[in-house]
Amino acid sequence: MAIIAATYFSIIDIILSFLFVFFIWHEAKLAKKRLKGFRSLIAVTIWQMPGLIMSLLIITNLTDLFGFGEFIIFLLQFWHMPILPLLSILPAVAIFDKPLYYYGMLGSSLFIIGVFIIGLMKK
Repeated sequence: MAIIAATYFSIIDIILSFLFVFFIWHEAKLAKKRLKGFRSLIAVTIWQMPGLIMSLLIITNLTDLFGFGEFIIFLLQFWHMPILPLLSILPAVAIFDKPLYYYGMLGSSLFIIGVFIIGLMKK
């Protein structure tokens, strides 16, 4: 909610996005004590699975078959709300007739999983 409110100020939303990423990393540090081994990786993958599935549906044009592409895009934007300001930095180019933004949505879920994995690593 803070990121939505901060979109009217140019840099605050990006700062809050980085703060969200920091919280994900910090949560992984705490999860390392509670969830042992492979369970942490399973937990973060299940957590990001809706974003991964919806992104793949859009990129592979499967949403066009069923006619609910706009709905999935809306859900993805809502799903990635904390990271969305970082995606606004991407250039407005298309790859395979899809905006780079859509690939950024897929990358956002993978990025969050990666940040969580980095947080799980031992020092």
